[in-house]
Amino acid sequence: MKKLLLALLFTSLCNAQTAIAFTDVEKLGTTVKQLDETYKAALGQNGVFTTDADQQKLTTAYTDYLSAFSEFLSKNNFKWEAINNLCFNRIYMAPDGKIDYYLYQFKTPITPEMEKEFSRLLNIYIKENKFGITASVKFSQCSPVMFTKEL
Repeated sequence: MKKLLLALLFTSLCNAQTAIAFTDVEKLGTTVKQLDETYKAALGQNGVFTTDADQQKLTTAYTDYLSAFSEFLSKNNFKWEAINNLCFNRIYMAPDGKIDYYLYQFKTPITPEMEKEFSRLLNIYIKENKFGITASVKFSQCSPVMFTKEL
């Protein structure tokens, strides 16, 4: 019975499509380490995308995804307070490009209200938008991102 409950919990987490701060990831019943063991790195020595052409496609898909998210924030009247807002993110994707988890941590301080609205909009966005590239396995990509205030 315990194994069945754990399997059901793991299955529901894998289909979660959740955006959450790194500091809150344990609320999902997992850790970054466990996610990193489940999702193969997109780049690197043992990465999913090994050829120059595939790495270029990944870079383009990643840039396009984040640019479209920035536009989504703007269209939904999200207003940054600072001119430059540094955020570190790690995105965990299913082979078909569906976002399973999007973890973020702001390096530029933002208000709790802003972070709540950012999270709400990000959760909507990841449910409506797949990543622009697919793979044969689950994969992840991370980097710092600079969100810029519209002047």
